Amino acid sequence: MKTVVVAGAVGVIGRGVLAHYEDKNVNLVAVSRRTPDFTSRAKHFPVDLLDRDSCEALLSQVPDATHLVLAAYQWRCDAQPVCRDQVGIDWPGKVMDSGARRGASR
Repeated sequence: MKTVVVAGAVGVIGRGVLAHYEDKNVNLVAVSRRTPDFTSRAKHFPVDLLDRDSCEALLSQVPDATHLVLAAYQWRCDAQPVCRDQVGIDWPGKVMDSGARRGASR
């Protein structure tokens, strides 16, 4: 079974993605700093994507992730989204590489 991880699950886009997958036959994982204030069947993990240790801990708890939706965004004065260069970790790449080792396609 596919496992969809939604990073930034409490934001506007993340909520929409969770709603889309709510009735699909997938394992659903919500990732955000804040606890969701809405109902979802997704298993929630409190993770700060700017904290490398927090991200690494998540990877160990969701080893079967097959899909990653990166809907996380952090406002900055220059309006740049959070990305690998800011975070300092290639979290999406690690999730996808982990799936590829198990035979999932990119």
